[in-house]
Amino acid sequence: MNFPALNSILQVRPLGFNFTNEVVTEITPLIDQFVLLNQGKKEQFELAQRKNSELQKNLEEFKEIKKNEQINYEKLIKDYHNLLQKKEQEIKQLLHTQTVLIEDQQVIKQKQENIIQAQQLHTSIFFNSLTFSETYKHSDCQVSQNGKLFYNKGLFYSCLCDQAIPNQGIVRFGYLIQDIVTNQTMVGIGAREIISKSGYTNIQNSGKGAYLIMSSGYCFSHHQKEKYHNSIPFTFSNNDIIIIEVDILKQYIKWIKQSTKQSFLLEIDPHYEYYPCINGPGRVEILNEISP
Repeated sequence: MNFPALNSILQVRPLGFNFTNEVVTEITPLIDQFVLLNQGKKEQFELAQRKNSELQKNLEEFKEIKKNEQINYEKLIKDYHNLLQKKEQEIKQLLHTQTVLIEDQQVIKQKQENIIQAQQLHTSIFFNSLTFSETYKHSDCQVSQNGKLFYNKGLFYSCLCDQAIPNQGIVRFGYLIQDIVTNQTMVGIGAREIISKSGYTNIQNSGKGAYLIMSSGYCFSHHQKEKYHNSIPFTFSNNDIIIIEVDILKQYIKWIKQSTKQSFLLEIDPHYEYYPCINGPGRVEILNEISP
């Protein structure tokens, strides 16, 4: 062994150990600081990663929300257009229906006007054709002036017109009272098939086929016994015009005193054919036309 060399080494080693210890002592705090700094950076990085993940998640959720909103918006727009088209179609249908209704109303109105005109024409023809019958009357009744004038000076004898009252629509005709004689002149309508069987006598009685009013202010009904000789709202006398209105379908006869517009109405039995008629003493003219 080389003792001098060993001694030299032993002399140098304390110096090396001392230096190393000093370096370690000096560098250890720096290393600790670096470790702490690195740990902080690592924690910051991890925090940044977590925040970034949350942001990415929020962004994806936001994108999904926007996507759904867009889908819902497009669906809403589509539904709106579909509803709009449906309503437009409904409006077109309503307009078409309204047009059809208006056209139907115009057709109905025209038909009603045609019916009224036909009824007026029919009534006019009926007026002009009315004549007291030389056949369907009591033998003591006199008919003159081409069938337009009736006269009876005796008892309750009657005379019918030749023309039957139409069984559809409203029919109006008028009598001019020239002379009531004993104030027992009766005007109205009668069922010929019944009156002819009674010999044209006392047709004012119930069941005799006539509906009449008397100049002295009473009424007589074929089928309503309780109406026999009941008072009516008016009387009539010489020169009065009595307008008679009949509607077989609606089952009534109405008498109107032209000068006062007073009226009286009776129900009628619709199962017979009726004719204008006069009963009792008096002189009566049947008119070709009547003013309103």
